[in-house]
Amino acid sequence: MLVESNIYTYLVPAARAIAAFFLAGFFGILGGWIGTTFSAFLGYPWSLQVHNNIYIVSIGLGGGAGGYLAWVDLTPRWYWMAAAVLAVMLGGVAATYAGYAYGQVADESFLGRGYTVENALHWGAALGGFGVATLLGICNEFRTRGR
Repeated sequence: MLVESNIYTYLVPAARAIAAFFLAGFFGILGGWIGTTFSAFLGYPWSLQVHNNIYIVSIGLGGGAGGYLAWVDLTPRWYWMAAAVLAVMLGGVAATYAGYAYGQVADESFLGRGYTVENALHWGAALGGFGVATLLGICNEFRTRGR
């Protein structure tokens, strides 16, 4: 058991925040691979825009999942955990779309693939998943500090 107000009460949340960023980035990249593989497995039956959105959403969901894993807390009720997971996932997807809108997007003919984009998507997913998960995690740290 940790003693209140010692160095670990500050180091553990800081380490979790750093881990959230790296996990969100890794899972965002992994989500992009899964989205691309899913579209290739289907044989690209829909328009380019649909497959582009599959790719973007899968990156965002991966970034959100990675960010949440560093701050996972199993003590609240299931519906609060579900709301936290949903918020972090939506934060990852929203930040990925922001990275798509404001980042540099490669030409559709780049390497012959229409879904090729720059790393702004992955940075957006990492920052969105990390940001929302860290905000919820720090709020939870303050809420449960006296326990």
